[in-house]
Formats: sequence, C-alpha cells, structure tokens
Amino acid sequence: MHVLVVDDDVIMCAVIDELLRSLGLRNLTITHSGPEALDAIGSAAIPFDCFIVDLLMPGMHGDELCRSIRAIGKYAQSPIVVLTALTDLSSIEQAFTAGALDFQTKPINRKRFRQKMLEISHLLSGRLTLGPPIAPEMRRELPPQVIDRMAFENYVKRLGLLGELHRCVFAVKVVALRDDRPLPDPALAEERLAEIGHALCSGLSAQDVLMAYAGDGLFLCAGRPSDQAGMDQAAAEINARLLALSAPGEAVFRAWAGKTIRVGNVRSERTAKRPMELAIRSASDRFEADWT
Repeated sequence: MHVLVVDDDVIMCAVIDELLRSLGLRNLTITHSGPEALDAIGSAAIPFDCFIVDLLMPGMHGDELCRSIRAIGKYAQSPIVVLTALTDLSSIEQAFTAGALDFQTKPINRKRFRQKMLEISHLLSGRLTLGPPIAPEMRRELPPQVIDRMAFENYVKRLGLLGELHRCVFAVKVVALRDDRPLPDPALAEERLAEIGHALCSGLSAQDVLMAYAGDGLFLCAGRPSDQAGMDQAAAEINARLLALSAPGEAVFRAWAGKTIRVGNVRSERTAKRPMELAIRSASDRFEADWT
C-alpha cells in the first residue's frame, strides 16, 4: 500500500511513520503542506493508495486538500483518513463532505488507527466496499451532503464516540410509482439518484443532514433531531420536489421517512450500526404499511 501522509507537525509525522511501519507499510511519502502533497501526487511514479491528512496546515486547509484529491479522476474513490486535533462537530462534518472516508483524532488512538488501516487494506483488496456501487458520472452530480455508505457509518461512529446528543439517524425510502402502485425494482430510483439526492437535501435542509445511499431506494440520514410532525413535514416537502422530477407518463417518485433515533445513545464503535439498522427498518415499515 502506497500511503501519502500530509501533516505540518514533524513529530506527528514521525509517530504516523512508526505506526505504519509497525503494520508492515513501508511505501510511504511524507509531506508537510497541501501544495507539497499535490506536487507529490502529480509527480508520483506509482499512484497512491491511501491518504492521511491533517486539517490545520499553513497555505491550504485539509478540507481543501481533500476536495483537490477527490477532483483527480483516479483518486475519486481513494481512502482519505483525516487525522486532526479538532473534535468539534463542524470540523467533522466538513471533513466528510470534503471527501474523507474517516475522521481520527489526535493524540492517536493506536488500536483504532491500526483497525482503520486494516479496514482500508480490506477495502483496497476488495474484501470491503464503500457501499452500493454508484457510477462515477452520477457520483459527480450528487450534492456534497451525500457521502459513501462506509464514510457515513464512520461519521455515525464518530458522533457516537463523542456522545453527540444533537444528532439523530433516520432513513428515507424512495420508491417509483406507476398507476399509483409501487414498482418493485429500485433501478428507476437509482437512475435518477443525483436528482433524488438534491430533492432530499433540499427537503431536509432544516435537519442539516449528511446522508448515504444504502441500496433498495433507501437513504440513511444523520441530522438534527425532529419530532414526527417535523419529519412528516419534511417528507411532504421532499415529495413535492420528487413530483417535479417526473414528466407526464413517467413513473412518479415518492418518499417515506422513518422514525428518528438519537445518536447520543451510541457509546462505542461496536454498537454504532444499531441505530442505522433501526432507521432502515422504520422507513421500510412505514412504506410497507401503506401497501399491504
């Protein structure tokens, strides 16, 4: 694995270097700023497989570097791990919308860092996936709030580890209808994924969401808590926007929003997937209740 480390702290670079080498990763390039990192990317004889990026650096913020890396075609899906002393919610969310796969905090938790690098190794070898496949041209059209499924799970884990009480998880199921009956194949929704993503983000703007496509027409969302009346209102706004996507004679899209589940109850990485599973079940149950 060819790893590019970007951090202006020389001591931290030495720590990362030692940790990576202890994992048998010796093909490393260390840089100390965003411009230096981009120069290294441009001149690399062997493409990089993974990036470890600090946020607070002179000349170029780490978020800007993440977006610059993502804009390079062959690195559009490459794993980027943000490693920073920042722990505020705004920095976490900005890093994920800029393209980070994960957000790790300083001082380094060695066990968690090793687990993350093992996960990335499995991702690169094909033993793990980022989530349901999305065509590159479609991905470029998605709003920045829509991130990969694996990145979304890492985001929720980070919220849970922080004990974040001001975010919740919920799911929205989008189904194509024809003659007022649901079509069982989610492919129609997936063909319009970018437009649906924009409709969801607009309709859920009050909830300030990040989201990921989970397959089968389901979108996982994390945002501000809302009661059922608020979620019903958001679903009505989403459905008004979805209706505008369909021309006469085409299938019409409709959304069902499930219950919100507070992330603050998640206290470890091991239990972080539970609220996502409950959210998907709730949205699916609301859809099934209308059609059974």
